[in-house]
Amino acid sequence: MMWTLDNWGENLVACWWGGPLYQWVKASGTGTPAAVVGAAPGAMRTFYVSERDRHLVALGATDGTNTIIADGGGPMTMAWCDTANLSTWIPSPTNEAGNLRLEIGSTILATVGTQLGQLVFTDAAAYISRFSGLPYVFTTVKVSEGHNAPLGPRAVVAREGIGYWMGPTDVHSFDGMVRTVPCPVRDVLFDNLDRNNAFKVTAGLNRQFGEILFYYPDVRDGLNENSRWVASNADGWSMGNYGRTAWADENITTTLPVACDASGKLYLHETGIDAAGS
Repeated sequence: MMWTLDNWGENLVACWWGGPLYQWVKASGTGTPAAVVGAAPGAMRTFYVSERDRHLVALGATDGTNTIIADGGGPMTMAWCDTANLSTWIPSPTNEAGNLRLEIGSTILATVGTQLGQLVFTDAAAYISRFSGLPYVFTTVKVSEGHNAPLGPRAVVAREGIGYWMGPTDVHSFDGMVRTVPCPVRDVLFDNLDRNNAFKVTAGLNRQFGEILFYYPDVRDGLNENSRWVASNADGWSMGNYGRTAWADENITTTLPVACDASGKLYLHETGIDAAGS
């Protein structure tokens, strides 16, 4: 099960791929579990929080009641709540809730924030989504079509405002244009990529070293989970033989990256002299 998590003010919002939106309210304390946001679309692939204007944007949003989204939505639909209000999703002339359908592809796949806007990927195109205010609230511009889409929803990351992702045959970037990133370890990486489990590829950012990482499943290991990594920074590319399934860079709770492996162990990175501590 693949989850998306983000902050909503002091609260936590989350969804699993194809599931409903949950919110954990800090004021309720750790003894109170997260609850489904009943006003939101009943299912979504993933979401992002548009921080400047305080909207939560559900991607691949489906509304089984046809009340939030007139046509019921689906895997190509973006839907968003009113500004700073998770309880209002039905559009009206007096709020900023709304929805739209992307045209090219069969499903929204992934998203990452860049200096030019929110980069939203379908399986056949890439769009930049920006807040534009009423009457449309959000506008989308297609920036690429027929490109190598990300292998999965976690195969995307941003560094210094530029988006990066691992596609089926190359690593790509977006800085206003979609580009193929030169990668001297490309043949080793993609010749051994376990394509049956490539949806699990997980990207991460290590700001301390200006580094992007991709954890991926390798057929040589036969684990059906992410088992190796490649990383790129100013010194070039490197590779390693351990896997992670989730990654969080330094933040207000830790000055070091925290990651998780397929067994559920948590690791504090960039401390000590080996990768064995958990």
